[in-house]
Amino acid sequence: MCGIAAIVRSKGLYEHERGATLTQMRDALAHRGPDDATLEQVDDWVGLGFRRLSIIDLEGARQPLWNETREIGCIFNGEIYNFQSLRERLIALGHRFSTRGDGEVIVHGYEQWGAEIAAMLEGMFAFILVDRTRDVVIAARDRFGIKPLFWTRLPGAVLLGSELKALLAHPETQRVANRLALELGSLRMHVPWPLTAFEGFFRLPPGALMQISRTGDVSLRRHSWIVKATPATSEAKQPLVDRACFKLEEVVRRQMVADVPVGAFLSGGIDSSVVVALMTRIAKEPVHTFSIRTPLHDESEAAAETARRLGTRHHPVEMRELPLEDMLALPSLYDEPFAETSALGVRLLSIAARDHVKVALSGDGGDEIFGGYDEYRWLRHTSKMRLNGSLGRRVHDGARRLLAKQRWPPPVRRGLHALVMISADQRFAHRELTCPQWATESSVGATSDRLSSLVDELAADQIMRMGPARQAMAVDRLERLPDAMLCKVDIASMAASLEVRVPMLDDALVRFADTVAERELIGLRKGKLLLRRVLERLLPGGLAWQKKRGFTLPLELWMRSQPTRGQIGSLLAAERANVQRLTGIDAYSKWRMFDANRTDVSADTAARQLLWFMTVAQWAQRFRVSDVAHTDLDRVRLEQQAV
Repeated sequence: MCGIAAIVRSKGLYEHERGATLTQMRDALAHRGPDDATLEQVDDWVGLGFRRLSIIDLEGARQPLWNETREIGCIFNGEIYNFQSLRERLIALGHRFSTRGDGEVIVHGYEQWGAEIAAMLEGMFAFILVDRTRDVVIAARDRFGIKPLFWTRLPGAVLLGSELKALLAHPETQRVANRLALELGSLRMHVPWPLTAFEGFFRLPPGALMQISRTGDVSLRRHSWIVKATPATSEAKQPLVDRACFKLEEVVRRQMVADVPVGAFLSGGIDSSVVVALMTRIAKEPVHTFSIRTPLHDESEAAAETARRLGTRHHPVEMRELPLEDMLALPSLYDEPFAETSALGVRLLSIAARDHVKVALSGDGGDEIFGGYDEYRWLRHTSKMRLNGSLGRRVHDGARRLLAKQRWPPPVRRGLHALVMISADQRFAHRELTCPQWATESSVGATSDRLSSLVDELAADQIMRMGPARQAMAVDRLERLPDAMLCKVDIASMAASLEVRVPMLDDALVRFADTVAERELIGLRKGKLLLRRVLERLLPGGLAWQKKRGFTLPLELWMRSQPTRGQIGSLLAAERANVQRLTGIDAYSKWRMFDANRTDVSADTAARQLLWFMTVAQWAQRFRVSDVAHTDLDRVRLEQQAV
């Protein structure tokens, strides 16, 4: 795991870009790589900066990595889990390796197969490669978007980096707010790809490959499917649970490969418990595990019991309160407004874990791959019940407005969910249930729907061949997973110089899971049936059948307590004009409604929206953002049309 940055200037690097500027871009990522730092200029038109967190081949594998003739070189961030098999193939074809590291397969693989090597890599990665024979730069990102890569254009140049802060270290970048991104963030609590909060700065999409030629041309294309419709496999000699156990153990084993200590985040839930149970089978010493406790989310007892039964060295982390300064630290961490509150928990866990290990495995992605969310279950079991026409529209609009406005007892909420499901396009119904405030922010909600449709187009031919629940799982892989979850974990953990790996998103496991029939994943009353059966085998005794619990922080409670309540009011009053200019929304009026218990959405939704506006204010101060640009989706589509 590392930090990478590059300047690509077709007519030659400026003098300051050869030294001070490239160094500043690289060192803006020092937290991602405290173990080593390198700079390299390639033929006067490409500058590469690299910060290393040493995981494999600790003394070797310095980057950039080069082939035998030094015609192809690259810097990369992440881990390649199938590097050993690729390495054996390449050695058999005559390639000579100079390191034991995983990244060297990228340069030799490119030399052998060209840019197709990106689709052959199984792992989490972002890389920037220079081909001196063709005078091109290739940048690529893994198919699920586990590892980030940002880019922007300057006159005559392209900048790339693992985080926005690397690009912003270049003195020619302009810090202008993207109004569209900030509006969408007020619904989603994060900026969705390919946008960022800065105008003209983009996320390279998951599974995308960018090519920059020395003539200055830039093109993007997809190197791998993010989601793919796969027929269910029914003819197999082994029972399904046996095959699942074998595949899970295989991917956990290869994700534990490291020359440094490896631990795990253990929530006490199904996904992380499966991962840790398999780790304890493989590891030669007790595994370090880490869990978090908050006033509303006490996973410590379940996690501690799981850890006791598995014999891990367990470390609970307590989060009793959330000071305002911690909430307002999110824009400095993510370089843009960010209101996914679980990031604060990941940050604390990562800081605690880094005292004991350098790598941690997590259970992220299990819900999207094995069908864990309730929405998938509702979609599967309401797919043949439809309300169409004007009646359907009226029922749909009324149900989603009621869902957005307040908390309901579970039976009422389930009934309203069912009404939304049977009266709308099921993909949009799924989004509305995961983000119910879309109903009360109609204009922004419509824009968000349009962006989602553009994203879905990347895999439309695949999605339309799936059943309703699989469609929703595919949409989450395209949007919520890379935007909210993987970005959150990567940046929060790397701020503590900790590498977090996600076995549930291992390419080999996803290929297997995609062949499992919906009925084997999603039952009438519970999701993730297959993973539950695996866990029951690994750890008998009922844990596998417990109710799903998400990570929740008592944000509303903390916002209403003193002194935080007064501090929030003062902040939003002082920044009222600035936030309204940047977002088009009067956040201080929303605060007053919240404070008086008169919100037009549920109190916890209102609290999250207020946190978004607070982070907008803090972000604008932190990065001295004064101007705002009004980007439209058609322009975004043109920027990304080749992907």
